[in-house]
Amino acid sequence: RYRYSIRYKFVSETLVLFMPEQTARESTVLDVSEINCFRSRKTAQCLQDSFHQRIAKHVRAGIGDLPDDWQEQAIPLLVDYGITRSKKRLSVEPEDFSRLAGQAEKLARRRNGGKPVDLVGFVDNLRDAVEIAQVTLEDAEDRAVNSMVADNQDRPAFYDERLFRGEDRVYLELPQPESEIAPRIAEALAPHGYGELDYKGGFIRNPHGDMARIGKALKKYKLTDLCEDFMRDPARADPAMVMISRKTEDVARMSTARDWSSCVVAGSHRFEKHMPEDLQRGTLVAYLVRPNDPEAHEPMARMNLKTYANEAGEEILVPYKVYGKADDRFPAFVKSVIDETVNAGKTGTFTLPQTLLTDDLDYQVERDADGNLYSNLTLMPDPPKQTGRKLPEGTKLGDRIRL
Repeated sequence: RYRYSIRYKFVSETLVLFMPEQTARESTVLDVSEINCFRSRKTAQCLQDSFHQRIAKHVRAGIGDLPDDWQEQAIPLLVDYGITRSKKRLSVEPEDFSRLAGQAEKLARRRNGGKPVDLVGFVDNLRDAVEIAQVTLEDAEDRAVNSMVADNQDRPAFYDERLFRGEDRVYLELPQPESEIAPRIAEALAPHGYGELDYKGGFIRNPHGDMARIGKALKKYKLTDLCEDFMRDPARADPAMVMISRKTEDVARMSTARDWSSCVVAGSHRFEKHMPEDLQRGTLVAYLVRPNDPEAHEPMARMNLKTYANEAGEEILVPYKVYGKADDRFPAFVKSVIDETVNAGKTGTFTLPQTLLTDDLDYQVERDADGNLYSNLTLMPDPPKQTGRKLPEGTKLGDRIRL
């Protein structure tokens, strides 16, 4: 049901989408803005800028009483502090920044013997106040991630030509499936005089010509089962984005300060032992994020993409199991993207160095001409507290599975 075949490349400011071979249609050139695909340098940067602008708005509100030239110098320092607070899931309000500005001004006056404070003195003391505030926000896990990032700044630029094109993150809108429930609702309510259906919005035009709520109309005519199907329909899910990242911090933080846990949480023995090699051997991370969270401060789910190689030196990315909360669309879409970019045209047996962690897969995988990946199962899924990997009923430890 959720099968995607998407191949793309950028030509100037446009995205070229190659349709599946079986459709026998010519390639179509579409403007990026028309398809809500956050892939280009321009639109990905817009996401980052929008996030920073929201924080800057709170900063300006918090320090609005300061002279304009003081504000100009203070805003970059305080925006960085606001980003740190956001990563820690702490408040980002004007009061957070007015308090720091007040502390800096008070400290500058004290150091100046009670005399009026100039711009240089204020900025120097604000920088000190922000640095102290940043440190107090860090805990042991943050320090472990920051140390790992600092030690791996020279990480090679993996998969640049086929996937990243000079960026460290790729943003893609998660496709939503066509609803199988919508036609049934239209058919069931038509005899009662209902017509035009706004399924995404949750409305349908009633016999009086007004837009009524679909759920209310279904309950009115006691269509209980259909109403329950409507409420659970994945086609009505909130929009989401997939962020595939090779950025060092995104990979190192994959299980730190998240809504899930794994053995590579920062500060653990396995994090210190295995994460450096993961970073140097091309492990990527794919996050499922909300459109207003481009920095993945509160991702809904994630999956690793590990680099396997064959004897000829060809490399493929292998998708690992999902952590967090996501339906089948997330892993299916991520696999389709890497299959049509990094993995395209590569078949045979590929292996992972045994010094790396493999999660629930073997150190060897096979990829056939249809793009199917096969590996032996080395770890059974956890109880359904986390998404994990969905397996056919009856699958046993050691069985060969299709990813």
